[in-house]
Amino acid sequence: MSTMNKPDKSQKIKIHQPTSSRSPLEMAERVERAYEKLVAFLNRLGYYPKSREEAKKLARDLLDQGWEE
Repeated sequence: MSTMNKPDKSQKIKIHQPTSSRSPLEMAERVERAYEKLVAFLNRLGYYPKSREEAKKLARDLLDQGWEE
């Protein structure tokens, strides 16, 4: 019967690395989809941001005001 040793810190890092890391292109596409969803949601509320920064500011302002769906 063999006993298993508790992994040391370097082994834990290897064990917990993501199995599928995303490429920069995949990450950029994810960010773009998230932005598109945010703009679509703001549009449904009657807001029409002209830039990403404006969309993020509008969303932040709504949340700061305690907005709830």
